[in-house]
Amino acid sequence: KKDIAYKEIMLPENAPEWVNNREKLWNEVEKIENRKDSQTAREFEVALPNELNREEQISLVRDYVKENFVDRGMVADICLHDKEDGNPHAHIMTTNRPFKENGDWGTRQKKVYHYDEQGNKIYDKEKKTYQCSTEKTTDWDSKERLKQWRENWAVAINNSLEKKGLNITVTDKSFKEQGKKELPT
Repeated sequence: KKDIAYKEIMLPENAPEWVNNREKLWNEVEKIENRKDSQTAREFEVALPNELNREEQISLVRDYVKENFVDRGMVADICLHDKEDGNPHAHIMTTNRPFKENGDWGTRQKKVYHYDEQGNKIYDKEKKTYQCSTEKTTDWDSKERLKQWRENWAVAINNSLEKKGLNITVTDKSFKEQGKKELPT
């Protein structure tokens, strides 16, 4: 894309060094997320306050991404865009899998077997397999987590604006949630 003001890949502790190479990172993601219906990444687009200078915008995004994504085990690929049209924003792409301690990709879910009262796996004769279900290994897909990330972004912006001595606040609430009748722009 054009008009990229800043870009960076932020890594969790257990990520191997090759993750710093953007092309290799996303090629490896496509290898591991190999089902035909796989989601390869999660993308967040966040508006940046015009009241902050570029250095402050970068610091805001970096701190937010580290606290909300990287510290949870995600790799985050950040690009700040600014066409000088009053709409500076950042695209944040995150991986859907954490890295294990040895630097290998972790799992998104695990198989959980069902057991009877005696502690034995329950066998399904029709399906000719043991009964099981899947359990997510992270809460990254939950609506509650998304709501928390939105709220954290508003708090991060408000803290940055306050630190700069500005009496301006933003909210993570939609117009509908705020009881406003007008359409957002």
